[in-house]
Amino acid sequence: KLAILGIVPLFLLPYVIFISLRLKFTEAIIITFLTGLSIDILNPYLLGVNTFLLLIVSHLVSRYHTSVTKDKFGPVGISVLLLNLIYFIPYFLLKGIIFGFEFVLLGLLPLEIIYNSIVTLTFLSLLTIIIKLKVVIDV
Repeated sequence: KLAILGIVPLFLLPYVIFISLRLKFTEAIIITFLTGLSIDILNPYLLGVNTFLLLIVSHLVSRYHTSVTKDKFGPVGISVLLLNLIYFIPYFLLKGIIFGFEFVLLGLLPLEIIYNSIVTLTFLSLLTIIIKLKVVIDV
């Protein structure tokens, strides 16, 4: 299991960031919308929250990333941390408004953001390596 203190990493965030970096804006937004909607259907109490927040992340990545920061760990790490903040703080606030705030979870929010940032960086690196691989079939 990858859960730490009950915090399960959000694997959709690196996926959304990756497709937003690789695809055209319109394609990335459509895929992000369908992905977010499929997750929201599983949790009808928060219907639309994941979709909305993932669309914001996809929009920011698609519109404001530059090729200068792609290969440098520092700027990429800070960008990923900011994207996790942009996703998890509104998600926590909306979830707290709907279900009530639990102060134990408030203490875990910074750990959740840091842990998800590390997972996001790891999976973005892995996806970048995989996309560069070339398969040759010699018959």
